[in-house]
Amino acid sequence: MTRLRGLLALLTVFSLIGTPGFASEEEEKASSYYHFSLARLHHLNRDYRAALEELEKALKIDPDSGRLHFEYARSLQQAGEIQRAVEECEKSIELDPDQADPHFLLGQIYRSFAESRQPGMVDKSVDSYRRAVELEPGHAEALYYLGYLSLLRGDHEQADSAFARFNQIRPSYTKAFLYRAQALVGLGRTEDAIEVLKSSLNSGDENPENLTFLARLYQQVQRYDEALDLVQRAEEVAPTLELRFDKGVILARQGQFDEAIPLFRELLEKAPNHPGLRIELGKALEGARRFTEAVEVFADLLEEKPDDTEANYYMASSLRALGRRQEAIERMKHLLEVTDGEDQGFAHYRTRFKSFLGVLYQEDRQYKAAVQLFRDISKENPEDSRVKLGLVFALRDVGEFKEALALSSSLLEERPSDLDFSDILITHARVLAQDGRLDEAIDVIVEQIKIEPIEDLYLAAAQLYNEHKEFEKAEQMVARGLEFAPQSELMKFQLASLHERQGRYSEAEAGFLAILESNPRQSAVLNYLGYMLAERGERLKEALDYVQRALKIEPDNGAFLDSLGWVYFKLDKLELAEAKLTQAARINDSDPTILEHLGDLYHRLGDYPKAEEYYERSVSFAEDQEEREKVESKLFSIRQLLSRQR
Repeated sequence: MTRLRGLLALLTVFSLIGTPGFASEEEEKASSYYHFSLARLHHLNRDYRAALEELEKALKIDPDSGRLHFEYARSLQQAGEIQRAVEECEKSIELDPDQADPHFLLGQIYRSFAESRQPGMVDKSVDSYRRAVELEPGHAEALYYLGYLSLLRGDHEQADSAFARFNQIRPSYTKAFLYRAQALVGLGRTEDAIEVLKSSLNSGDENPENLTFLARLYQQVQRYDEALDLVQRAEEVAPTLELRFDKGVILARQGQFDEAIPLFRELLEKAPNHPGLRIELGKALEGARRFTEAVEVFADLLEEKPDDTEANYYMASSLRALGRRQEAIERMKHLLEVTDGEDQGFAHYRTRFKSFLGVLYQEDRQYKAAVQLFRDISKENPEDSRVKLGLVFALRDVGEFKEALALSSSLLEERPSDLDFSDILITHARVLAQDGRLDEAIDVIVEQIKIEPIEDLYLAAAQLYNEHKEFEKAEQMVARGLEFAPQSELMKFQLASLHERQGRYSEAEAGFLAILESNPRQSAVLNYLGYMLAERGERLKEALDYVQRALKIEPDNGAFLDSLGWVYFKLDKLELAEAKLTQAARINDSDPTILEHLGDLYHRLGDYPKAEEYYERSVSFAEDQEEREKVESKLFSIRQLLSRQR
């Protein structure tokens, strides 16, 4: 303040120096500059009224100075006289059209109006900043706000251009790199956005927002290890609940559900109203195949938000896994109702929802409804190859092999980019096999193997042979597959199961144990071993251990529950057997083996009417002729017992 008073005194002294009489032009300019300088000092001292008074004096002397009108406008803005500030800016531009500052000031004023939601102000502000940049290409602040507002209104190209120039001028301001990355994502240039954010981190300033956004971009491109590393780095700088949430999401995407689930539950206790937590917890539980728990989480969320899109979809998915297909169907119908009328951008999701409903109809044996729905979806989306493939499956289920083969053949010719070619080819082969043309089906796969040997093709051919009980040919195909992929766990599993089906139990067990040695949590192998031992009535305690270990990994797996029930049956623990077999049948209500096991259980318990009921259901769902005949024989025996009782 002392220094300011000294400057004011000095300026006052200079103002008193001059010649009496009329002032010369030079003296007028000096006088104008004097008032201008006083105004600047008052402005620095935030005494805007005093600054305005001095500028008014200066303008009386030099009314055609664009610079003075700009300074006057700036002080008016600071004093809260916004409309007059706008008028003075426009006057300044009129007098000095090449001056960038009044355009920038107008941009600032219009931006403040935009923040109070006055219509049209964002566009005016952007235009003013753009003009300021045109006049002064290195105007950093104008570039920054031009980029920021362009980003807000969705002009990603202009935002990218503005922030690219700003980052060159002010490379130390790392937040601008974040905004540019967001603009690039809006342009669909995710990889470029990643590079921009990586360059911002090279400055040594680890902005948590930049780290977090880069982590999310890595998630989008499925580079989960790098994403997790960045989230952990961001946590070290500024730990937040959101970062913990992001960490959980990444762990879940990596399939590390045992780590993600407790993390989500911990966060849910701290932030029960977090918008995404319950959805991600439910999805993680579903990923871990803990479907009962997932349903509980989604049901809780749907009580509050009955029309939530994700919750409805994943609820239906979990219900389907639990065998509650009719509930899943109703859930998907509701979802289609609440999303009816959404904008065109949502059409892709509605197609996905309808396709899932079609699959549910198929699994619920509502085949005609499935075919009709897939036909309707295909008409709505004639270019969607996934829908066409869904229609192939639906037609196959109703025995319309000719149309199914024609459609799958057309897909093979088209080779659509949105579908894996091997998926189309395997589907085509399976339809051929079901139409009684196994040799043609195998030839289709073998010819493709010659062009592109991949694991899935070997497995598909072996499975077709297996289903038609040509075990030797199936084994030869697996052997060829293992030559191509010697470490393939799926190939090894297929080989061991083929040995089991041929009664080569010691070889089968050795094969399964070899898989468990490298992957002790391979639940399908644990279950297979346990069931194989139970079927033969051997080492039942060991069988029980295998199956229980499998169920710890997948507690809602119907096949595993059936295995557990069957082990209990063999151990003569009939009450436990009934509980587990009934639970298995609720999940897989059309599985002929589970239904047969329940028939056997009630036969032993002497409840012949129930035994008859389950044997009848088993026969109705059996696809294998040999298996059907076996159950029919049991059904005949039960009916004889019932006739004697009557």
